[in-house]
Amino acid sequence: MASMLPAFLQIEVNWLRGLYIALFFCNAIFATLFKTIGRDLLSSFGTFSDCDETDSASCQGNQMIFRASFSISMFFLMRALLSRLGWVQPRARAIKILMWVEVPVLIALLVGSFYIPNSFFDGYVPFTRVASGFFILFQIFSIVSVSYQVRDTLLERLERAEKAEAQGEARSGFCAGSVCMWKTAFLGVCAVSMVCIGSGITYLYMRFADCDLGLAFTTITIIAAGLLIIACVSPWIEVGLLPPCAISAYLVLMCWQALVSNPVKSCEHRRHPPPAPRDEESSNTDSMIANAVIAAFAMTWTSWRTSSAAAKLLVRQGRTPQGRDTTVSRPASADRHHDQQFASVVVVDVHPAQHTDESPALAPAGTTVEPPQPGRELIHEPWQFYSMMCLAGLYMAMVLTDWNSADGSFNNISMWVKIVAQWVTILLFSWTLVAPKLFPDRDFS
Repeated sequence: MASMLPAFLQIEVNWLRGLYIALFFCNAIFATLFKTIGRDLLSSFGTFSDCDETDSASCQGNQMIFRASFSISMFFLMRALLSRLGWVQPRARAIKILMWVEVPVLIALLVGSFYIPNSFFDGYVPFTRVASGFFILFQIFSIVSVSYQVRDTLLERLERAEKAEAQGEARSGFCAGSVCMWKTAFLGVCAVSMVCIGSGITYLYMRFADCDLGLAFTTITIIAAGLLIIACVSPWIEVGLLPPCAISAYLVLMCWQALVSNPVKSCEHRRHPPPAPRDEESSNTDSMIANAVIAAFAMTWTSWRTSSAAAKLLVRQGRTPQGRDTTVSRPASADRHHDQQFASVVVVDVHPAQHTDESPALAPAGTTVEPPQPGRELIHEPWQFYSMMCLAGLYMAMVLTDWNSADGSFNNISMWVKIVAQWVTILLFSWTLVAPKLFPDRDFS
């Protein structure tokens, strides 16, 4: 029986990769706990006592974050080098090595970082800012890509349901596995996204329109979202409604993150006076949680897609794809005719199916992205996976300290990084729309 999971979720479970990701988050949780509730304990340690000479209330916590970031980054950097040199172990042995060798090495790196003087991290912070910029780019690529892939998956399920209905194999029951169900799912995702966009824009205007900066950021967001949606349903682009709705909802979220990071709290319309700097970090934990969730998704998704693309590249090495057709077509002209109104939203010719990576966006049900290995050998993680984890470790230093805010609250650097990331998202998504039309003879997969 074909699995009902979306194609992009049907992958072989790689427990070793899951353990590495769990190890990363355990390290982040450890650092965050010390940043929030363990400052007094850190002050008793010799290296962290240097923070007593500063006026920053978050010095100890930030220094702990920097050390955790440095440790996990060095750990995955060493793992990437070993993988690049071709060090491969069977599955059972690799997990044992992880538990009995690599985890103690990470703990040793973390404990050893306590003896690194604070002055070292004065140079480490600018480096992590630059590296975090690259990770943000990967994050944007991932979110744009997943918006197309969700669209493609729903369209592929709809096409299968139409074929089953035409052959008299449709399931019994109200909307059970039928064309109706997949149309409802597609339009439901679009409707939820539109509601989020409308309510989010309304909230931003009500909360942040008291100053020119908040008004400008929100206006740019709504104009960009409107233009993207109109362009995507136009006859020239024909992308459909789902990708621009998903991206527009993300743009609203990024605008909110940027505005709550504005240190000028007089721009916010509040029923109560702005909180004191000491309470600023706790009053904005909702934004911190949103950042952490997005970063976690981006890291996991981007790491998987990078390693998956590398595995596919090895299979395709020495072959040049010719005449590859990556479009998603509807079943037949007769079927299109009775669905003509829905086709204006779902689109008949979906050229941006090429926006996914080397793995096919519409993988058949029951298939896996990564090829099975004989003898249950561990699927070798390419060095790109560990490199991405190393980059995520550097990005963690900026996310958990909000770009090294001096007083523990938000600052101009954090605000401008987030809003510029939104503008880059707009430009990248716009490019994915017009590039296949401007250069039809090129492969943008």
